[in-house]
Parts: sequence; C-alpha cells; structure tokens
Amino acid sequence: MKVTFYFKSLLYAVTVFPLLGCSQPDDGVGYEASLSDVFPAPTKVVPTYVEVDDIQLIERYIGHIHVGTKDHHRFAVQRLLENKGSADRVAAELRDLTTDRFTIGAVVSLCQVLGDVGNAKHASAILPFVSTIFPPIVRTAAFQALANIAPADYGDLLITAFTEQKDSSPRNACLNALSQGGSEEGLDFIAKLVEEWLDQGETALQSSWNALLLNSNPRLQQVLTELQPRLSPFLALQSFGVRISLGERDIHDQIKVYLDADKYKSSGTRSLAVQLLGELQQWDLVMGLAPANNEKLDLAIIGLLSRDDAPGSAVQILDIYTQQESQTLQRKSLMQMVKLGKTSYLDSYLLELNEYPHTSGSLLALSLLTDMQGLPEHVVDVIIRRWPYCDDVNHRLSLVRALVRTGYPSATDFLGEKLLNNNTDPMVTKFISEVLGNSGPESTQWFLKLWAQQQDFATARMVLLALTRYPHMTEVQELLVAIAQSSTVDPMTRRFVLELLHKVYPAQTRLWFSEWRKEESHSGVRAFYNRFLNDYY
Repeated sequence: MKVTFYFKSLLYAVTVFPLLGCSQPDDGVGYEASLSDVFPAPTKVVPTYVEVDDIQLIERYIGHIHVGTKDHHRFAVQRLLENKGSADRVAAELRDLTTDRFTIGAVVSLCQVLGDVGNAKHASAILPFVSTIFPPIVRTAAFQALANIAPADYGDLLITAFTEQKDSSPRNACLNALSQGGSEEGLDFIAKLVEEWLDQGETALQSSWNALLLNSNPRLQQVLTELQPRLSPFLALQSFGVRISLGERDIHDQIKVYLDADKYKSSGTRSLAVQLLGELQQWDLVMGLAPANNEKLDLAIIGLLSRDDAPGSAVQILDIYTQQESQTLQRKSLMQMVKLGKTSYLDSYLLELNEYPHTSGSLLALSLLTDMQGLPEHVVDVIIRRWPYCDDVNHRLSLVRALVRTGYPSATDFLGEKLLNNNTDPMVTKFISEVLGNSGPESTQWFLKLWAQQQDFATARMVLLALTRYPHMTEVQELLVAIAQSSTVDPMTRRFVLELLHKVYPAQTRLWFSEWRKEESHSGVRAFYNRFLNDYY
C-alpha cells in the first residue's frame, strides 16, 4: 500500500527512539541488533505460509477452531460469523465430527456459527448434539443455534428433546428454541407447562413463562388472553405488555386497576402499570399521578414524559419534579428540561460550579452536569475555568470526564492541548487518552499530533490504541501500515502494530503480511510473518 508523504514524515520526524528505556543507536548495526531482540531469528524452521483462496480459508478457520489457541479460536469464529458463505462447510464439519476429533469448545463454537450464518436447511447438522450423551454446555449451544434456524416443523422433535433434558440450562434453551420456532404444537406445549407452573409453583417450570412471552406464533395473543385471569399482578402486566407489542390497544381500563396502592402494595407492579399506560399514550392518566410520592413510580413517570411523543403539557409536570427533595428525581427531570432547551434551569448549578472543587455543592453540580445531554456550549467555558483551581488529580479527572461528555469541539480542543502538554500529570494524560479516544473520530487529529511530537513505546501504545477505534479513517490506516513496514521506527512499536493489525483489518492483514514477507530482509521479521499467517489464516 502506498504511504503518503505526510505519514512518512511522521515516521521519520524523530530519529532517536527509546526502547524499553534504552536509547536506540543511530547506526544501522545497532538498529538491527534491537530489531533482532524484538524479532529473534527462529531456532527451528518456521513453515512458509501457503496462500489459499477464500474457500480454502474457511477450511483453515475451521481447523483453527479445533486446534488453535484461545486467541486463534476466537479470531476464526469471528471470521466465520462474518461470512454467510461458510454455512455449508460448517454444517458439513458438524456432520463429520468423530469422537477422536470432538472437543467441547469446537462443537460449541461451530454450533454458534451455524446458528448465526445458517438457515433451516442446516438445522439437521445441529440436531444430533441435543442428545443427552453430550455435556449440558454442548446441548445448550445446539438449542441456542436451533432457536435461530430450526424450521417450524421441528416442533415435535424439540418437545421430545425437552422431555429428555434434566439440566436447567439446556432445558431453558430448548424451550426458547421451541418458542422461536413458532409451531402450533410448540405454543400449546409451552402454554401447558405454564399452566402446570401456575398450579404447582414448581421452580423448574418458571422458564416456560419467559419462553411463552417470546413465542413467535400469531396465536400467542389469544393464549395470553385466556391465561389472564390466572396470572398474578406482575405476570398479568407482563402479559399486557406483550399484547400491546402485538397491536392490542383497548386494554387501558384493565391495566389502570393495578395503580391502586391499597390493593397492590408493590411499587414495582404499579410502576410497570404506569409504563404500560404510557405505551398506550394515556397521558392524562399518567400526568394525573404526578407527583406519586413514590420514587420508583415518579421515575417511571419522568421517563415517559421524556419521550418524543409526550404532550407539550409534560413540561409543567417536569417542572414540579425539578423542585422535589429527591436528588434522583431532580437530576432526571432536570436532564429532560435541558434536553427540551430549558437551559435556564441550569443557572443555579452553574453558580455552584464556579466554586469547584471547594464546596460540596460544586461537586454535586459537576456530577449532575456530567450525566446530562444537550448542555449549552457555555457550560464548557465554566468547566475549563475551574482547571487551574484543581490541585487534586481526582478533581481534574472529574473535569476531563465532564468535558468529553459535552461533545463540543471546544472541549475536545482543550483536552487535546492537555494531551500534548508535557507538564500535564501522567495520570491525567492517560485518562484523557482513554476518554478522548472514545469520543469520536474528531479526536484523531490530536493523537496524530501526539505521535508526531513523541514516539516512545509508551506513547505509541496510547496513540495507537486510540486511533484503532477509527480504522475506516484513511489517515489512521495509512499511519498503521507505515509503522508496520518501517525500518526505522522503534521495533517494539512496530511489533505492537503488527500484532494489532489483524484485529483492526482482519481481511487486509492476510494480504499485507503475504506481500511484506516477500520484501523483508530480516529473518526474524520474516519468521514472524509466516508464524502469524499460519496461526491465524
């Protein structure tokens, strides 16, 4: 891959690189010595990697699932999950497994892959592994895969399999598969188990209720309606929730009876009823409850009034909550008011913040603002002004967290300057690199500047881990490729990048390494390429 002049200049900007605390000699002999420390010459023959086509690569990945290390195994599984075309070959592998090639980890992973990339025609390859001759973890994985791809006519097969299961994990997974299949016999069987659970209270049957709620059969609504009189309050409300999701709307009168605090003491039950009434857009009922003088109910009401479809009059109710004694209710309602553009509600908190970190009120104000979305940009200025007054590192870390969450360019620029400043406390620098690196692609400019400014291995790790969060940015890929091929960059940094590339660019890395090894003169680096390619590809 061609590297632009800009990125070559970044690489060559610093001519002396520290390696684990030691200065790298300027002469080529010294560099080769340090390169050999990081990429030692092989003591035995490393097989040359044989390039394969995409079909053969699927075979290689399956092989790594059987015999690779944990890291190789995970990498191979992820590549197969990304390739729908691997389904036929994975299914064939499951059918061909013999006891001498059987490992629990391999079967579990292959079932996981086939359940994700396969379809109904592949279900028969998984079915044998639900047999009780296999360990519970294998049976569970098989049922989880069947939940995704088993055809509806597997209903009777899954019912039979369920009756044979004695362990809870595969039993629950089997019920879920039966539920997702959507067969008539599956729905009736699960409904019968629910009735037995309601009659007997047997804990082992409790999972049948969850399976019923997830059932994909169109007749589910009718079954739930028939069960309704037998359900406890919380189960009844769960049932109403599913019926609402299926399109039933005229049930608010049946739900609002659960708001009666004298009859239904559980605030969890009543708050669920409030949420369901909100789903039905019964706004007069919901707002008529406020304030409910019960934190769980009040939080449910605030949550509903924060929705985009809430009526305009919700603002008056939210205003009431901003004046409550509960800090939790104040915080939640204030966040929504700011989201609606009512930024004047922040004024008292910004006054408190002007005393940060010297008063308890200012600490509370910063905590509240940190969690808030939609802050006006002038809040950034208030926070930045408090930086010189923070002698405690922890107070500065709190400012960093608050600044990055505002999302404003002015906050990013301030943190970027602190990242580049050699006088910034190392703990603060490290934290800035973590949160700024997660803040979005606009942060990459600061890490590129940091790389141009300082290229020791510790800084390189910090820079590269941040940049690899944005692999699709051209400048990020160009820099990583340039470092990977560089003959002058710190060998530790070069190896770090080479061991990182397959996680960032899994498909391209095979092609890059295959080409670079042909041009590489150092035996240790060539051995690295061949070993890596054989291990992962």
